[in-house]
Amino acid sequence: MHLRQRHPDDIASCVEIMRRTHHDSAYPIYWPDDPAGFLGNEAELKAWVAVDPDNGIVGHVALHRADEAAAMQAIQAKGPTEAEGYAVVSRLLVHPQAQGHGLGKRLLDTAVDYSVSRGQHPILVVTKNTPDAIQFYEALGWNRIGSMTVELPVRPDIEMWVYTAP
Repeated sequence: MHLRQRHPDDIASCVEIMRRTHHDSAYPIYWPDDPAGFLGNEAELKAWVAVDPDNGIVGHVALHRADEAAAMQAIQAKGPTEAEGYAVVSRLLVHPQAQGHGLGKRLLDTAVDYSVSRGQHPILVVTKNTPDAIQFYEALGWNRIGSMTVELPVRPDIEMWVYTAP
């Protein structure tokens, strides 16, 4: 299994992984009108995929600018700070059949390491109703620093928790 930067022609495979994680574990919590745009959008700084030699792409993670993230409200509630000092780890997906082997941690570490190399503090936002994801991040030492309510297209008023890296 190796990790590499995501290429434009990887998006279709990543959308299929996202379809499986949406079905199996409700992430993302709603199916976007434009799944490819959900994975690769203008806020993205960089994205990576995990490639299994036998099964192709089995994982994905992205790092996004924090300037448009509602999570910055939780960060700024702790004290004045600038968004460019942060990056949001996003779109962490691992195919259900590839879960449980440390791949999610490897993808997460890749995004965190890149964020830190840019002089940015990594943060992430987790839906309150995803206990497996919360347990995963907290077991790795991520610290919940606040919450926020987000109005999504099909499920308004979803409570999200904001985490900072250990």
